[in-house]
Amino acid sequence: IIHYRNEILSEISESKCSQIQSRKRHHYKNLIQSGKIRVREGVQRLINELSNSDVEQFIVTTSGRDSLEPFLKTSLSSHLNCFSGIVTYEDVSNHKPFPDAYKLALQLSNKSEKNCIAIEDSIIGVEAAKAANLNCLMTLPPWSSSNKYISKKANACVTSLGNINKPSKIC
Repeated sequence: IIHYRNEILSEISESKCSQIQSRKRHHYKNLIQSGKIRVREGVQRLINELSNSDVEQFIVTTSGRDSLEPFLKTSLSSHLNCFSGIVTYEDVSNHKPFPDAYKLALQLSNKSEKNCIAIEDSIIGVEAAKAANLNCLMTLPPWSSSNKYISKKANACVTSLGNINKPSKIC
């Protein structure tokens, strides 16, 4: 919210941004609990394939734990053991587009950024990954019908993570 406020040069106060963010979390939790938010195409397949190949996986999100946990419990409950760690906005001082969350995940994984890849669906997420010296695959958000959502900084961009019946396409 603050990043967007700064981007559009709005004079909305920090306090008002916090209120908007809090309200957004409230509505998001209700959407998750209603079952209206689903895992995107190909995500569960990729999680399984990486897990079966013993590839360490982290969730790095700008969401808070109170928003993320209901989603994990409803949509990814059978996949929770596939993740080595979760980094949320509460774990770092500077949020995406700053690299702090990715740098923390790298530290926790004890891996070199050369051996890691980030999968992101937003321009600020790509910026954060690239600022942490990670390669980054961008997947378009499902509401995107425009190239304005594509970051030129991403190493590649695909329409989705795809599946056998609906493969992804390069953007």
